[in-house]
Amino acid sequence: MAFKRVAALDEIPADGGLRVSLGDLELGIYRVDGELYAMDDICPHAGSSLSEGVLDGTCVICPTHNWEFDLRTGLPPKVEVGERLARFPVRMQGQDVLVDPDCPIED
Repeated sequence: MAFKRVAALDEIPADGGLRVSLGDLELGIYRVDGELYAMDDICPHAGSSLSEGVLDGTCVICPTHNWEFDLRTGLPPKVEVGERLARFPVRMQGQDVLVDPDCPIED
């Protein structure tokens, strides 16, 4: 695993998201109830930045067409199969937020 620093914790809004670039990846980093999540930032429907959307619990709502994606699964809520957005491991090192862009979470 090759964790890379993406932000300081205080750069990520509480109950919100931050867009970061890691190589060719555009990721949304989210902080919800003290938990951190990293997921593809590009909505597959219209290419909008999901991190600019609104959070509803652990779901991010696309700012363009209101598509929802659960940060825990990468899927729309209440869907068990479908187009899943890639999610990535996140960890803290001091106040730095680190993401491993080389090892997407497999379910």
